[in-house]
Order: sequence, then C-alpha cells, then structure tokens
Amino acid sequence: MRSFEDYLNEGVVKTIKKDRQRANSLVIEAERKISSLKESIEKIGIRNDNANDYIEHCYDAIMFLVRAKHFGSSVIIIYLCV
Repeated sequence: MRSFEDYLNEGVVKTIKKDRQRANSLVIEAERKISSLKESIEKIGIRNDNANDYIEHCYDAIMFLVRAKHFGSSVIIIYLCV
C-alpha cells in the first residue's frame, strides 16, 4: 500500500489553507441559489418536466456550502481527479 505522502508528492492530492473570504463568498452564492430556487418554485411550481432542474439547483447550493466549510477549516485535503 502506498503512503499518503506519495500522493502528496505526485500531486494527486493537495492541501489548502483557510480562506474565510472565499468561504463567505460561497455561502452568499448558496443563499442566492436557494432564494432563486424558492422564487422559481413559487412562480412556476414543481412539475414533472422541471423537478430534476430543481434537484440540480439544490445539489449546487449544497456543494457551495460544503466547499465553504472546507475553505473555512484550517487545512483540507482535496482529492484531484487523475
């Protein structure tokens, strides 16, 4: 089994530092997406032809919040696609 340091040295993973400004920006963007989603649901409603779009909007907002949590933490390891 390969050591974690091997993956760091090869660039498969990398570490990042806290970036509160980026984290705050991501939270604001998530809030904007959720607000936009609520407005769309109120105006258009949920139908069979748009339900998947709403799920995608929810997923995007959740991912913004997950990324914000990562940027708000001290050191995070991000796995990159190889």
